[in-house]
Amino acid sequence: MSNHKSNITLADFGKAMSALDLSSVPPPNRAAALMDHLALIMASTVTDQNLANELRGSRIANSNKKLL
Repeated sequence: MSNHKSNITLADFGKAMSALDLSSVPPPNRAAALMDHLALIMASTVTDQNLANELRGSRIANSNKKLL
């Protein structure tokens, strides 16, 4: 497993994760919504821009799969 640096504190990460409102998300889709939110936070805060781009691409690919 690789270590990648991020510019977010644990407290800010907790706030960012708790900002996700799952009340309008159907229960079967909540895990996917949580993972998408986590990927968004990671892509926004990781210091390695290549990894950030990979995370953004992964979010797009995953959202396109849901549309098929």
